[in-house]
Amino acid sequence: MKNPDFTNFQPIDQIKIVLGSVMNIQCKDETLTCYINPDKIDFDEIDNLSYYQQEQYEVILDRVINREKFIESKFKEGIEEIKVKLKEIGNMSIAR
Repeated sequence: MKNPDFTNFQPIDQIKIVLGSVMNIQCKDETLTCYINPDKIDFDEIDNLSYYQQEQYEVILDRVINREKFIESKFKEGIEEIKVKLKEIGNMSIAR
């Protein structure tokens, strides 16, 4: 995985900055609370794509359904996998 490029910002760089975090993500018309699991994203493949190809690429995020269960299970339960195109990811903020 390449480091995020802040000069030539690519769609995947937004995800790289918050790896391993639980984030509120604006996606289309809804806000999703998701865990950014680095084990479920193929950064080597995505890093070799053009900007347009990255926008169309679907990543797997862990959507947090039950926050208490998610925390108690150390990020293994209380989630569902969702696929989201990188171009559909809007503003992100830390979930509290």
